[in-house]
Amino acid sequence: MLAFRGKPISIRYNDHSIWIVRTDGKEMHLKQNYSRDVFRNAACTAEVHVHWLNHFKNITRPNAVPSQAVLIPKGKHSYFWANCVFDSRSKWDGCSVWDSKGIKYADRECVDRQNHRAVLQSDLLIDPLTTTSDYEFHLKNGVVLADWAKGRINNKPISGSIPPLPPLPQKLPNN
Repeated sequence: MLAFRGKPISIRYNDHSIWIVRTDGKEMHLKQNYSRDVFRNAACTAEVHVHWLNHFKNITRPNAVPSQAVLIPKGKHSYFWANCVFDSRSKWDGCSVWDSKGIKYADRECVDRQNHRAVLQSDLLIDPLTTTSDYEFHLKNGVVLADWAKGRINNKPISGSIPPLPPLPQKLPNN
């Protein structure tokens, strides 16, 4: 299709398919397929994840998974659970991950990927529509949490820096 960039095409579509008639007269039939998320755009990923989450709507949360944990789809047939909690003592957000059977397999020490600061608990709402991995968590406010360490050896951070505390919420003046 790159050879036809900038050239007019005609399309028709329904809820399951798109038909594209190229400028050379050949017709392409594209069927709706949600088996893989091949997108880099968050809006496109979210559309795929909506369909995956619908597939998992009757999944029962394992007893070992806390009620605050969010189901994150990895595909149409696989998922994990994740929960993040602000830790003021350690100055990061602790994110735990459980597999579909409820077995905890990871504890991550995360901060905002952009400003390297922890996110306060009130903003730690994981977005299952845009989170695509168990080591980087997208929040509903657009923040992406990632491991704060620059690297690890035997699961111990090799970075000597401790992330700074997040700014305290501003109090509104009394009226």
